[in-house]
Order: sequence, then C-alpha cells, then structure tokens
Amino acid sequence: MVAGQFAEFVQPGRASANWVGDRYELSPLSRAVLLERLLEDKECNLPSPIRTRSGRRRSEVLALMREADVLFTASLADGMNLVPLQTAIAQTSRPQPQRGIILVGRDAGVASAYADFAEDGLVPFDPLDAEDTARALDEALHGRPGRISDRLIRAIRERDAPAWGLSFLAALTER
Repeated sequence: MVAGQFAEFVQPGRASANWVGDRYELSPLSRAVLLERLLEDKECNLPSPIRTRSGRRRSEVLALMREADVLFTASLADGMNLVPLQTAIAQTSRPQPQRGIILVGRDAGVASAYADFAEDGLVPFDPLDAEDTARALDEALHGRPGRISDRLIRAIRERDAPAWGLSFLAALTER
C-alpha cells in the first residue's frame, strides 16, 4: 500500500513527492502530517519506489526542480514560499508542454500573489481538506489543469522581491 511506503520514509516535518525518472523523491515540507493523513484517508495510486531527498547539493536540488513533473507544497500560511517560484524559473529550459505543475496551499503567500495562474501551472488547494489535496495531486500527476506557462514565468520575473515586499507592507497597513 502506498501509505505504508510513505510512512517508511516520511518523518514529521518532511514530505513532498516529485517523480524523478523511475521513483518519487521526497523533499522537506512544512506539513508532512497532511500528506500522511491524505494517504491514510484516500488511496492516491502513487507509483513506487519512494526515496527521501536529503543532503543534496544545490546543483542537485536545482536539477530536481528543473525536472519535476509535480512540486507539492502544503504550507498552511507563509509570507512567500520561494520554492514554487524557483521551480517555475528552473523549468524555463523545458518546452512548455513538458513542464511540471506546482501545487501550493491555498493560504500560502505564493497562492495569493499568483491567484489567477491555476491554468498556468500554479494550482492552489486546501491542505486541510484530504479530498481536495488528493484531487489536486491526482490531477497534477495527470498533467492537469495546465503546466507551468511562459505567462507565469514572466509574472514571477516581474513581481520580484522588492515589488512583493512593498505590496505586502502596504497590505499590512491597510485598515
């Protein structure tokens, strides 16, 4: 069973699955418990084997980002998680139809900053809803709703850290 395979490799505070060649690689994630619960609650038919992704050099991590078919981040909330943005930029060398899909927690900063990009490969989901999480992961593993687009990449390049910081601070001061 897939849940058993994940349980063998996933430790609290670590979990994320990216298909790399012939296996899933697990990377650090803020909410591993959600993935474990998801796999206990609903079978996702994820292929095996599964391995952890720890102790990798930066060049190896960038290569994984560049080749990932799905990046899964289940943050409940954050300012701006850079991993989804880094993954999108890392995939610019791939033809658009071969790029991956990025799944992000719906209340994460990246989900709100890029709210209108679900068809462009940045898909928000509710990490507290096991069925929504399973549906989003299943859809992404099948290449839906859309892969990382040039439109998303342009937006990421235009919305750099200083622009995001100014908008975030402005939102904090609004009443």
